[in-house]
Amino acid sequence: GDVLAMLGGRKNTKLQGQFNRAFQSYRQPGSAFKPFVYAAALQQGYTPDLILKDTRNPPPNMAKLGYWPKNYGNSYLGEITMEDGLAKSVNTVTVELAHLVGVKNIIDIAKGFGIKSNLSSNLSLALGSSEVSLLDLTAAYAGFLNLGRQIHPRGWVDLRLKSTGKTLLSSSDDPTNRVIDPNASKALIHMLVSAVERGTGRNASINDWHIAGKTGTSQNARDAWFVGFTADYVVGVWMGSDNNVP
Repeated sequence: GDVLAMLGGRKNTKLQGQFNRAFQSYRQPGSAFKPFVYAAALQQGYTPDLILKDTRNPPPNMAKLGYWPKNYGNSYLGEITMEDGLAKSVNTVTVELAHLVGVKNIIDIAKGFGIKSNLSSNLSLALGSSEVSLLDLTAAYAGFLNLGRQIHPRGWVDLRLKSTGKTLLSSSDDPTNRVIDPNASKALIHMLVSAVERGTGRNASINDWHIAGKTGTSQNARDAWFVGFTADYVVGVWMGSDNNVP
């Protein structure tokens, strides 16, 4: 859980030194939130090869709900696996899966992994409509890598008086909660590897590196995200403007 580096702004901003966007700013994560939906499905016993239908119109059991998203580019793939649904960041199958596993279960898993902000209890949550902080989202992905146990981010170990060496404060090792079982977490990691190898995260791939991760873009490109990891490190990046322009 050690935070090794953090950058929360640029020197040419008026808020230099006052506002750290890495943990004080809350923005819509877009598709970077989708892994929580798939984590809930895996925890309930669904497998990455589950077949879902990517269609322009909602399935009959969801027609009366009044909510059905469009895909990026308004293109639809028909039958695809759950793994491809995440790797290719397909909106329709993610919302269908959210309906299948229950929004409350998705919220419980997101909260369990350390998301502290308010999460709306509706299907649009599956596409990242609720705001999160970059630090919380990055720490949550660290929980995926930690085989389903929550990670508590920390920036320091202890603080000592130079003259005496006496410890003034010390960060204790908070107990970590089991959020999803190890097999579900391993499957999710595999799916996030697919997202980098052949999905929307291909630009994050590096030759001879094993990398997992997920991109995210909010409406009208007001926010752009990537959160990913190797076996040892987790990185989260957000880009956007304080005034919320595209």
